[in-house]
Amino acid sequence: MKKTIYYSVLVALITFMVSCSGGENKAADKGSENASGQTMNKNSDAKGKKHHSKLNKNMMRISGKRGMGRRHHPMNGIERGFANLDGDARKAKMDELRKKRMEKRAELLKVKTANCPTGVVKASNPGNPVVVMETNMGKIELELFKDKSPISVENFLKYIKNGHYSGTIFHRIKSDFMIQGGGFTKDKKEKTKDLLPPIKNEADNGLVNKCGTISMARTNVVDSATAQFFINVVDNNRLNHRGPGRRFGYAVFGQVLNGMDVVNKIKNIPTVNEGGPFVWMPSKTVEILKVTLKK
Repeated sequence: MKKTIYYSVLVALITFMVSCSGGENKAADKGSENASGQTMNKNSDAKGKKHHSKLNKNMMRISGKRGMGRRHHPMNGIERGFANLDGDARKAKMDELRKKRMEKRAELLKVKTANCPTGVVKASNPGNPVVVMETNMGKIELELFKDKSPISVENFLKYIKNGHYSGTIFHRIKSDFMIQGGGFTKDKKEKTKDLLPPIKNEADNGLVNKCGTISMARTNVVDSATAQFFINVVDNNRLNHRGPGRRFGYAVFGQVLNGMDVVNKIKNIPTVNEGGPFVWMPSKTVEILKVTLKK
């Protein structure tokens, strides 16, 4: 009895499979009768349409429009606007537009490299120490934020006390960035004799690298600052604390109270590329004669 049931089920299953196979062949034959003798059936045609639809959607995500991406279009938007002009007229229009762009860039650069305000700044905290940095181009008076950057200020005052900064130079100057010094002598030798151990980075103290502030210079290692410092000559927001690791930032520990005109004179000195740490070397030597504690 069991064998009979088993064979009946087997025969029924084979019959079903044969009928399905015949149906698929008919569909394929029907598909082969379509235009131009194409052998693609309806199912494969639907899959093809679905595939191309996905491609079009992906292209729209990349380029923002159907078809060829904007970056790879044979003519950009401006050129298409001049398409009805002949060659000379189009060239003249493009030259005029290019000139306007250059003028706009020059204006933006002029704004970016504008001098910081030169007026006397009031100290943020009367209890903070004030120091005077004497250079061969004039004096710069600095308030040190001992209340917010105690480690950096204590470190800076130690270097002042041991006379480290006397005879060092501003070796790195960029008019749209900062002026950096405190690490090399006039003969371009690093001053290592009085160096103290690196200090903890205090960039997370809430202070920002705005124009006229002084910050600790360092290597790519977060806690590597020793004696070198820089004065911001623009608002350098990208140097502010934004997180751990490479985003930690550079510690602000003071600001220029008086002598920003001297800083502006220094930043506007033409530079020469002498390689290594002297890529932005001023063409005229800017020496720090001494730094003294005023109060």
